[in-house]
Amino acid sequence: MMRLRLLTSALSLGAALVMPAVAAEPIIGRASVIDGDTIEISGKRIRLHGVDAPESWQTCEDGDGGTYGCGKEAAFALERFCRLPALPVATPLSAIGMGGS
Repeated sequence: MMRLRLLTSALSLGAALVMPAVAAEPIIGRASVIDGDTIEISGKRIRLHGVDAPESWQTCEDGDGGTYGCGKEAAFALERFCRLPALPVATPLSAIGMGGS
């Protein structure tokens, strides 16, 4: 549960740091989650600036010596975040990484 809170806090902080746009064309559409730090909107992959999450296939060690699917947890947390009520968001081109993850 603590891991999920930390991840949710990191995602919220990353979203709060988004600044006004300087881009000529906005990217509009429904976001599909690729992994914990990458979404796709209208066929364009967008890496979230300031967010570094494990890849979907990645596992991490827990405090008890076991492993868990931290990459899947990160992707699920971003998916939940994307389902929150939509807010208009704009970001400068320098704050988004286009391309693969």
